[in-house]
Amino acid sequence: MTDNFMVLVKRQPGKGNRFFITVPKSLDKRSVKRHQTRRAIEGIILKQKNRLTLTGQIMIRPRKIYHEKEKTVWRQDLEQILQHEKNPTNSA
Repeated sequence: MTDNFMVLVKRQPGKGNRFFITVPKSLDKRSVKRHQTRRAIEGIILKQKNRLTLTGQIMIRPRKIYHEKEKTVWRQDLEQILQHEKNPTNSA
């Protein structure tokens, strides 16, 4: 868990990665903002897909709506989470 994301990982060695991103309506009632947040997270994941070390089912839930000015902070947080086994995630 970071300031920007809550991440849950259900490890399944050898099965690859499956991501699902949930952006709750409680963050913003406007679906446009929720979809922009989801697409921003997807873009970060796609750029990192060749360097991922986590395997299994990975749920990512942002704690706030994405803003362009926070782009680098979000990217750094998500890269740290996805590249390191020993990170602030909760394992199920």
